Amino acid sequence: MPFLHRYIGTPLLTFLTARACGRHVVTDSQSGFRAFRPDLLTSLNLRSDGMELASEMLIRSARMGKSIEEIQTHYRQRIGESKLETWSDGWRHLLLITLLAPDLLLIGPGLTLVGLGVAMLIFSFLSPEGVTVGSITWQPIFFSGISIVLGTQALLAGVVLAHNSSLSSSGLEHRFAFIGRPAFPGRCVIAGVVMIVIGLLLNGLLFTMWLGDKQHSSLSHFGLASLSQAFLIIGGTVASFGVVSRFLRAYAARDSVSMPSEDDDRTSVGTA
Repeated sequence: MPFLHRYIGTPLLTFLTARACGRHVVTDSQSGFRAFRPDLLTSLNLRSDGMELASEMLIRSARMGKSIEEIQTHYRQRIGESKLETWSDGWRHLLLITLLAPDLLLIGPGLTLVGLGVAMLIFSFLSPEGVTVGSITWQPIFFSGISIVLGTQALLAGVVLAHNSSLSSSGLEHRFAFIGRPAFPGRCVIAGVVMIVIGLLLNGLLFTMWLGDKQHSSLSHFGLASLSQAFLIIGGTVASFGVVSRFLRAYAARDSVSMPSEDDDRTSVGTA
């Protein structure tokens, strides 16, 4: 096995697959030697046609509550070269794990980034002078806004995938069923507009403070500026998300009404 596959690719994929399965599965997720009942194979509804099939079996089985047991075995040395493409197959594998377990690679990290950003923002207000490391002063306020924005975007993407992806587990789909409610897009637009208004008000406050004291700009102003920027960007993102969701639902509803069913076709032919 090539060095990159053996010491980087396979361990990384095994780690992610094990996390997606609830940490109770396998030391080598890429082993292709599997035994399972025929009825289980049918119920898994497998979709993959490449190397990612090995992980799809495990993740779907674990999220359906099936028992998985690993039995140690040995392989003879491969004869010939591997047909795997390092980057294309690896990317397809990561994409599959993301679709099957968006809570692992999108929702969880998104919440972590938002929490980290909020914590840094609070710290920046409490200690506006920043963190001094030797001769360097680090201002966490600049990273806090970026962290909150990126975390929110990852969170939204993960929630959408969890609800709409045909590859997601049924448990995740039910957990985020609120996305499918008719009022959800409108609420996103309202929440986004409210955040934009708050961001604009904070900008107005900053401008007023600047007019009152042009000569001495307080370090705490950086905190308000970052908070204002985060509100504006997140508000725009959430509002745009709501508008796009509304239009997509409208188009889907229009297509479902305009598309004739098989019964309609048979009726029209029979009466012609």
